[in-house]
Amino acid sequence: MTLDDRVRLERRALHLAAPERAAEAVLEFVVLFDGALGRYALPLTAVRAVVREAVTPVPGVNAWIAGLVNVRGALRGVVDLARAYGKSGAARADCVLLVHTRFGEVGVGSHGVPQQRRVPVGAVQAAPPGARGITGVIEGDIAVLELEELLEALL
Repeated sequence: MTLDDRVRLERRALHLAAPERAAEAVLEFVVLFDGALGRYALPLTAVRAVVREAVTPVPGVNAWIAGLVNVRGALRGVVDLARAYGKSGAARADCVLLVHTRFGEVGVGSHGVPQQRRVPVGAVQAAPPGARGITGVIEGDIAVLELEELLEALL
């Protein structure tokens, strides 16, 4: 091993040994939206589309299912976040965010137009204990949703 190789390896080891500094600089892209119970955020990588289609109620399904939305000829289920968290039903959503989950694409209603924002990873605070389907909190009042975890708890 040459001296240059050793110096290069030592620099790399120092760089890898300092994850705190690197993590603070990392930004996570999120989609912010207003739901029935407040403001929510979803990772941008999970949101496949935002559609302005009417949600059609379906009789005889779980209360937390708001209904179905037709997206380019394919029907997608839409979750009513208020009912999923045990509250009374929500008003009609202005648009639906289609979120990729292991259960397939699932819709979540949004009141108003969702926004995209960059958030430093260090700005995401821990979720309150026992908050199912919430992985963190941004700015004290924006819940970061983990839709798969919420769906798993509901099924």
